[in-house]
Amino acid sequence: MEVHFHTTRKHAFVVRQDGLQKIWKLLEDHIGAVNASAECSDDMVREFNNWEQLASYENPSTKKILKLSIQSRSDDRNKSANVNFSDNSWGTIRIWIEAPKQVGVEVKDATSDILDGMQPWYSVLARTDIIYVILFFLGFAFLVSNIYFSNQPTGTPKSISFERAFFLSGAVILFLGILAFFIWALNKLWAWLFPLSCFALGQGEQRYKTVEHVHWGIIIAFLVSLVASTVGLLWR
Repeated sequence: MEVHFHTTRKHAFVVRQDGLQKIWKLLEDHIGAVNASAECSDDMVREFNNWEQLASYENPSTKKILKLSIQSRSDDRNKSANVNFSDNSWGTIRIWIEAPKQVGVEVKDATSDILDGMQPWYSVLARTDIIYVILFFLGFAFLVSNIYFSNQPTGTPKSISFERAFFLSGAVILFLGILAFFIWALNKLWAWLFPLSCFALGQGEQRYKTVEHVHWGIIIAFLVSLVASTVGLLWR
């Protein structure tokens, strides 16, 4: 009896060479010959016919891997498997397996275990859209200001001149423009700090280590701030 397994995982991932090699060897041992294809930032699709080719790819920033697909098929075409990595928000990792039941279950379980190890600690943050966080705080600030001004004594409304109305309209448009740019810049920073997909292969490993150092800096700064605040409250 054959089984067909198809699933999509939605968490962030960090592909390192050791984890990728485990998947490659797993498919090679249980399915058949393995090859890979990578969509890169220079709009090129690179094909790798063996592990040595993939392991030796430098993955420079100008040609960094954006999507990676690992495929395997047996000589008799009775077994096949495919593991895709991408930064699609609806599904970062897709897995297809077609094989006899025992082989299919073994490959499925082993692949899932390897992929669990690729999930970084910040996975929830990577899937959090920063714009909703900003809108929450803006909404909260609007609510507080509305409550404050509604409690102030009201007088006879005064009309404003055309020049003042024009100036206020321009100020509002400028504010919205600055806010839009701020949200765009913050989204870029958030995506760099907590990438949904990261291929820490070749030179990509050093790029990810840089991000990890920033993570530790943020965490340490937060903990120091928290301890200082706590000590300050206790000593009052």
